[in-house]
Amino acid sequence: MNLDIEKNTTARPLTEEQMSAWRQIVLSEYPKEACAYIVGGKVIQVTNVSPEPLERFAVDPYVRFELESQGHISGFLHSPLSSRDRLGCVLAQWC
Repeated sequence: MNLDIEKNTTARPLTEEQMSAWRQIVLSEYPKEACAYIVGGKVIQVTNVSPEPLERFAVDPYVRFELESQGHISGFLHSPLSSRDRLGCVLAQWC
């Protein structure tokens, strides 16, 4: 499996620790689309509740509210599947 990382041009890059955590999450969820928030600088895995987790992602909105109580949410990560044997990772990050 090829793990390519595509970064939104407006996003700050992930630290090595964050990238390592994210890769572990993506690989553990494959072939489903993985999802995570960056909270207080840490990558926190969240459950993909989409009825089609191989094709789409969805996160329970209450999970975000719960995570906000743990610290500042500075980003969201998900791993869209671009083909059966290639996994692309997208970082959508905000301040």
